[in-house]
Amino acid sequence: EYVCINACMCRMCSGIKPLEALKFFNPFQVQPEELPDEIFRSIGRVGWRDIGGIAIGFRMLFAFVNMNFAVMFGSVLAPMTMPDFKRYNKQPTPK
Repeated sequence: EYVCINACMCRMCSGIKPLEALKFFNPFQVQPEELPDEIFRSIGRVGWRDIGGIAIGFRMLFAFVNMNFAVMFGSVLAPMTMPDFKRYNKQPTPK
């Protein structure tokens, strides 16, 4: 069974349900109409640009929290909290 990680629901993903975890972020997504202007505005000025509140928020979070620690912490919490993990994981969850 395939799981779509992209919320765009393109032709390749038709008929595949998106991950439940990404539904939280849908209201915060940057609209496709906004992207060209933002991307072209950055050319020649910056080497890396975050567009959207979620991207900027995660960039600020990981400036203070080590990425390795965040991944380890998330992997410990995933079996207990994430419905997608519970649905698609075939291994027994730790207790």
